[in-house]
Amino acid sequence: MYLLNNTQITKSVFDTKIKYLGIENFEKQNLQHTSYYFRLGTTYVKFNKDGKVNNFEMPEDNQILIIKPNEYVIVDSVEVFSLNNKIYGTIGSLSD
Repeated sequence: MYLLNNTQITKSVFDTKIKYLGIENFEKQNLQHTSYYFRLGTTYVKFNKDGKVNNFEMPEDNQILIIKPNEYVIVDSVEVFSLNNKIYGTIGSLSD
C-alpha cells in the first residue's frame, strides 16, 4: 500500500484512461502533496445530544461550521469522489 502523490492525483482526475480515482469539481489549489482538501457543501444536518435533527444552509460568505460538544453533523461536499476497489480513501478533519 502507498499514498497517491499530487502528480498521481492530478493525472487520475484529468486522464480519462485512468479509472482509479475521480474528483468532480476538482480545484487545483485544494491539492496538497498527498491529499486533497475538499470543500463543504451548501447544506448540512446537525444532530444535538438529545437526537434532535436540524437542517441548515451554509452561509455563502462564511464557510466555517462550528460543532458544539455532543453534536454531530452530516455535510455534503462540493466535490464528488469516485474510487475503484483498489483505492482506499480516508477522510480527516481540519479544525481550529
